[in-house]
Amino acid sequence: MHRLLLALVSLLIFPILSHAAMFAQLALGGGYEAVLLISNKTNSAWNGTAWIMQGNNETWQGQWAVNGQNFTGMGGVPIALPAKGMVKLRLTGDNTTRAGYLEVRSAVGFRDVEVAISYFYEVRVKGVLQDTTGSPPSAYGNRFFFAVEKTSSIDTGIAWCPSPPYISEPFPLYLTLYDLDGRVVRQRTYMFMGHEAQFISQLFTDLPSSFTGHLEIEALEDYLYVEVLRMERTPTGFQLTSTPADSYSP
Repeated sequence: MHRLLLALVSLLIFPILSHAAMFAQLALGGGYEAVLLISNKTNSAWNGTAWIMQGNNETWQGQWAVNGQNFTGMGGVPIALPAKGMVKLRLTGDNTTRAGYLEVRSAVGFRDVEVAISYFYEVRVKGVLQDTTGSPPSAYGNRFFFAVEKTSSIDTGIAWCPSPPYISEPFPLYLTLYDLDGRVVRQRTYMFMGHEAQFISQLFTDLPSSFTGHLEIEALEDYLYVEVLRMERTPTGFQLTSTPADSYSP
């Protein structure tokens, strides 16, 4: 009830924030980079900001740059697009791989629907591209449903991040894992503290060596963003594939 009252008060006092896109997983540094393409669909100028964050709306730790320009210690990158214009932003880090999330937000007076956004992960070894994966904006809601698979060479990655206005109070996530026959095989409660990224094999450490099924995540007390990736190891490394979660209300 306390959280519900806070949410109602926020809606009455503060304007609803506009979000062109939220990506619940961002990895920079140690060979990981990200590419962001933002296109203005309108005949008028568009202004906004690409924010990168860790934890629960925390400043990115470590060095990071955009198109070679140092943004260390800053929260985001201002974007100014002319009519029908576009921009390509390459985000890079230092030698340490760090994970967080990315939000593209319209400035006051502009709308999120006025831009089209493409987002890619890139993995490089000694500067040579090993893998690149496009990812759509993350699913938003308080119930999510998606397929998972775990074998000796395949794993499913799950990332979640908070929803503005980034309330810091922890709340429980209820995770239910089903097998191919629809039977519940694992259940656990996980406290949401902000951004996290884990594999299904880390969330459920006692799974058999080979498992295929689906996971349901319920966040009954708040809303969040969820992103899902399939990782498959290859003789030369690994490949990532985006497998969007389905946010639903049964």
